[in-house]
Amino acid sequence: MTREEYLKRPLVEDVVYEISENKIRISSPHTIFIEIIKPDIISLTEMEQMFRKLKKAVKEKKNVTVKGVTKFLPTVRELYTEYLQAIETTRKNFTEAYQLSQQIKVDGIHIGCLDDEVMLKLLEKQNGISKQYHLKTAFSQFNGYYHSLKQKYQDIQEIEHEKCETSKYIVHLC
Repeated sequence: MTREEYLKRPLVEDVVYEISENKIRISSPHTIFIEIIKPDIISLTEMEQMFRKLKKAVKEKKNVTVKGVTKFLPTVRELYTEYLQAIETTRKNFTEAYQLSQQIKVDGIHIGCLDDEVMLKLLEKQNGISKQYHLKTAFSQFNGYYHSLKQKYQDIQEIEHEKCETSKYIVHLC
């Protein structure tokens, strides 16, 4: 089927296009056709600063210890190069997806949209980005370490002083 034939089909009704520099979402009341969020870049410096904040917070609380301190920074430093490569690929895919989604917005989504070559390219970009979030990728692991570090820092901040006197807390990093 040619694209011209596809464009002659009836349009899907009530399609909402949310296309910005950080998010692409094309949906109708009963279907999400595309949803892509551009990932933020986490710098190694930011990760190291969060690690130092966590260690400082632990020192300020009694009976809170951290396990995995010696392995943590070498592990994230080792992941960082691959993480940056994944970010570069993901952002390139997002930029291409942004352009494709603009074209789809102009043309509209027609019934049987999986026959559309532009939609298929856009889905391919979305899938390329989604693959980075699988657990075994450097991108996913680095992100996971960072968000886990932030959450653990927040959890330590919320431990009441009285509880630190009577209970022991162990924080595992790696």
